[in-house]
Parts: sequence; C-alpha cells; structure tokens
Amino acid sequence: MFVPKAKREYGYYVLPLLVGDDLAGRAEPFFDARTRTLRLLGEWGDTSRLGESLEELAAWLGATTVSIER
Repeated sequence: MFVPKAKREYGYYVLPLLVGDDLAGRAEPFFDARTRTLRLLGEWGDTSRLGESLEELAAWLGATTVSIER
C-alpha cells in the first residue's frame, strides 16, 4: 500500500485468503459505491474458493454486481 505502484509485488490493498490458519492466496477487491459493483482487480496463489468469499463480501457491502477483471 505504501510502496510506489511500480515496486508493488501485489496490488494496492490486498486481502489474505486463508484456509484454516494457512495463507492460501491473496485477492485485491475494490468496491465502487457509486455503481454498487465489487470488482476483483487481482488474485494470487490458490484462489479456487475465491468465488465463495467474493459472494459473501458482495452481500456484506450491498453490491449488486461482481466484476472480475483479468
């Protein structure tokens, strides 16, 4: 977050994806409140169960759309 964009290994604000106590991967979600869209800007590691987490996060935020950008 505090590293210049060119030097970042991951994204601006990255959340950990945990399986139990183990770090399985990382995800960079962004919520656009104006359009009520949850966008996934990046993903790293084992993201096989990321869809479940995005659905929960979207519901919690009140997002009406989920967009995955690749």
